[in-house]
Amino acid sequence: MRKVWASLAFESVYGFASRLIMIPLFQFLFLGILRLADFAYITNKNLLSFLSSPIAVVSLSGFALLVSAYALVNIIALLGIWNGEYRSINLNSIFSFVFKKIKRLFSFKNIGIVFWVLLVVPFFHLGLISEVITKVRIPPYWLETLQTIWWAKLLLVLGIVLIVGLFLKTVFVFHFFFLKEVSFFRALQESWRLTRHRLLVLGGSLFGVQLLYSLCLDIFFRMLPLRLDWFGFICLAAFFSSLIVPLNYALLSYWYQKWENDRVVVLCKKENGSQKLMYCVFFLGCVVGYGIHTQSLFSWRPIEIIAHRGDSLHHTENTLAAFEGANVLGADAIELDVRQSKDGVLVVSHDSSFKRLGGDSRKIKEMTSKEIEEIRLGKEKVATLKETLELAKKKRLFLILEIKPKGNNEGLVRSLVKMIRDYDFEDECMVTSFNTKELEMVKKLDKKIETLALFTFAYGDVASIPYVDAFSVEESTITPELVHSIHEEGKKIFAWTPSTQPHIERMVRLGVDGLITDQIELAQKIRREWSALF
Repeated sequence: MRKVWASLAFESVYGFASRLIMIPLFQFLFLGILRLADFAYITNKNLLSFLSSPIAVVSLSGFALLVSAYALVNIIALLGIWNGEYRSINLNSIFSFVFKKIKRLFSFKNIGIVFWVLLVVPFFHLGLISEVITKVRIPPYWLETLQTIWWAKLLLVLGIVLIVGLFLKTVFVFHFFFLKEVSFFRALQESWRLTRHRLLVLGGSLFGVQLLYSLCLDIFFRMLPLRLDWFGFICLAAFFSSLIVPLNYALLSYWYQKWENDRVVVLCKKENGSQKLMYCVFFLGCVVGYGIHTQSLFSWRPIEIIAHRGDSLHHTENTLAAFEGANVLGADAIELDVRQSKDGVLVVSHDSSFKRLGGDSRKIKEMTSKEIEEIRLGKEKVATLKETLELAKKKRLFLILEIKPKGNNEGLVRSLVKMIRDYDFEDECMVTSFNTKELEMVKKLDKKIETLALFTFAYGDVASIPYVDAFSVEESTITPELVHSIHEEGKKIFAWTPSTQPHIERMVRLGVDGLITDQIELAQKIRREWSALF
């Protein structure tokens, strides 16, 4: 029982200290690297350019080593707690053990372990196997593509199986390296040997711990009173998120000791009263500081629900029926995609052809408007932008118009802005694109039209991008800091496309301004529940 309390105490102190000190420090250093490389921000658009910069390569290498050392302190401490024989366990002895073992990293022959930790630390600190699969998610727009390519789905499954298998085979590398003090390559060999014919037992037990943890966590939070203030919520979330790591190390150490019949002896000194007082003050300071810091990042604000391609759950996407359906459900706005036909008519379609929805593989840009009129998408016909704007004026709909495809669309942009003007629709729409040059063109043609920049991910001072009034970012990559920095500039941030309750609730907690979602009714239900708390 002493080991349980020791691991929980260490993980809580280390976790709070990390959130208060180390994570902000890492963010500060990374922003410094951006400035050194002469980048104000990075997105999916300029990532390759950033990574090809010599300054960025050198700086990121040093940054990676620092992150590795930070993670190793946690790993070594938990190894010492769960694999030691103690007279007593205290923070003094834990850190003494850590510093003793970490000296081995300064030997050139052991440098491999530093890079190894960068590869496996996501498995340890995202809750191991099942948590990796659930938290490191594939963006929805990639999944849409994968669903249409059978060999891509097969490769994805094989890749996941291979990665999980390799992780399980090498899961005891740290035990052998730090406890038996063998070389890194010998530790790999020993871990491979120890897990031979035991992958199902090892993987099943790790998955079982994760499943049990998730169920208990879900039950606990359901039993909490609904009116829990932010400080209490954040403290509880931080505490429970720190539990899974020691639980997994406890299980791994159990199998290691059983299969290897090995134990490390660690002799401990007793802590005096002043040391205990110092630890208590430090811990409480971290709790209060983290709560204050996080309270400034998380805030409730009214959130807009934007129907992704209309009510696409009950109607064919991007059709007039889908737009009317979204209006009936009470969506605050409708997101749709605009393309241009061969003869210059603007039509509504996400894909470059109607093959997925209408069975016609011809490219839209190679078809005339008359040919497009004959296409049927289920029971619906292809909507033109003219028809869509007429419906929007009649029903008082707010539209978010995405320019398709990616690339040079100067003619499309000019036609789009002209049609918005013709219908006096500047105040009832936003124009969005992955290409900020197109948004710049929109602004130069008509300053009254609001622009929305689309990104798969964004980091740094993206809010400073000119000609952009708001940002729409893939929901799994949105962070509290990104939301805060964009709001600091008086701009809005939208999330695309959260479609499950946990993902929608996460966006609400982060304080985004809008959700571009397929699940209109679910999002409305969650919005009502959260607004009732404030």
